Amino acid sequence: MRVLGATLVVCLGLICREAVNTPATAQERVAAPSADSLGPPFALTGRVVDALTGQPIVAAVIKVPELERFTQSNLDGRFDFAAFPPGTWQIVIEQLGYRTSQGTVTVSRGNGLEIQLQPDPVTLEGLTVRPRSYQVLARRRMRTHYVVEHISPTDIAEAINPDPTAVFRRHAHFPVSTCLIGVDWVSFDCPVTVYVDEGRLLGGMLEFQMYPLDSIHSMDWIPKLAQLRVYTKHFVDVLDRTRISVLPIMSSS
Repeated sequence: MRVLGATLVVCLGLICREAVNTPATAQERVAAPSADSLGPPFALTGRVVDALTGQPIVAAVIKVPELERFTQSNLDGRFDFAAFPPGTWQIVIEQLGYRTSQGTVTVSRGNGLEIQLQPDPVTLEGLTVRPRSYQVLARRRMRTHYVVEHISPTDIAEAINPDPTAVFRRHAHFPVSTCLIGVDWVSFDCPVTVYVDEGRLLGGMLEFQMYPLDSIHSMDWIPKLAQLRVYTKHFVDVLDRTRISVLPIMSSS
């Protein structure tokens, strides 16, 4: 099981073992039990705690992207999924101020999850207050069923290539595909749906390539939906100065 940014612990009855941060072999993947072989759905319960203090983390978001389901931890850090199918699933845990944890776990009736999130330290120069836009966009990422890969303002500021599509490909690890545009074959990511400041670009990646990189604040890439959300500096400034909100991320179909 591969875990990024935190420790994911799987508890089997009263015995807990820490997940090993190594990729599964082909033999292990084949041997992983399926939902059909493990029996009927059950109630999956778990708890999210601070890895350093052991204190419960309230309102952490626990996602199962393949099932398009998520829930939140309560005041005791506990959460549950009703009618959860047994099997091997990717689970993502997010909370502001903590590193995102994601990994693949195999669960069945009688299992429980204990998840330890590592605090995400922030270097402060004097007193720095995170702007409203940070909270709005971060909570939007947390509230979607799917995995969201965030391309931060720092990633964009440190980019050498001024082409915004190249910055996207580098950080999202998205390959270039060749497709027919009119009568010419062009190397662009044709299947990707691109939104800039909540408006869909009809020209997709071709149109997005014409945007100056220094006008872009950040991006959110949702691989499952093949959807790229781009936020300009002007849009982020409006979020900071007003009380407007943003709609949930949904399929564009």
